[in-house]
Amino acid sequence: MERILSELTGRRGTSVLISDAGFLTAAHRDADSCAGQTLLTKFRHYNANSFCGNAFTLTQILGREPVTLREYMKKNLLG
Repeated sequence: MERILSELTGRRGTSVLISDAGFLTAAHRDADSCAGQTLLTKFRHYNANSFCGNAFTLTQILGREPVTLREYMKKNLLG
């Protein structure tokens, strides 16, 4: 993601890993809340197992062909 953003914006971007507490603060969630624990569980799983999908399944869910992350960012973040 940082490479794509850097290429599209012409600016250098660097991703960082933040603490669970930092993540919950940024997400405006309390560490003891169900929402906070659910988010932590989900993102811990993504960090450990990657976040991959299936284009066929996604097409069926969306009812259209999925777009790449680059296409999405170019259209929605850069206008």
